Amino acid sequence: MIIDIFKYYAGFPKQDGVTSLFVAGRSENNTYKQLLQALQESATHSRIPEIDHYVFGGSYEAVKTYIDTLSGIYLFVEFGEFSSTRQRGSIHDTFRIAVTIAGKKTTRPTWLNWHCFPIRHSGSYTSSGYSSLQTRQNIPG
Repeated sequence: MIIDIFKYYAGFPKQDGVTSLFVAGRSENNTYKQLLQALQESATHSRIPEIDHYVFGGSYEAVKTYIDTLSGIYLFVEFGEFSSTRQRGSIHDTFRIAVTIAGKKTTRPTWLNWHCFPIRHSGSYTSSGYSSLQTRQNIPG
């Protein structure tokens, strides 16, 4: 389920902003290599080429450390609050995600300072799809 969410949102930023998440050659895990290869070969990428980077994670410290190295606009997908229930022979897995488009401000006026407002989506994702998805746009007043 998490890999599906990762791949879906990976289609929006620039492709090199997604593949830069991977530390090439440092994993012996075949799933890691297959995911990287699938992303590199995907025809669905760079849907919003103005998004430079992709940040995906559930660890505050790891995400903060990575974001501190970025400049420009990034798509941030945060996940957490996992739960699993079993009823009548089926398993229902749920977790929450938040999706934000953001960018770093500089000390001088730029397009980003005046025209890029974070859009935050949050809701639950289950194996059968999204439920209770909410959108909120934060526009400075």
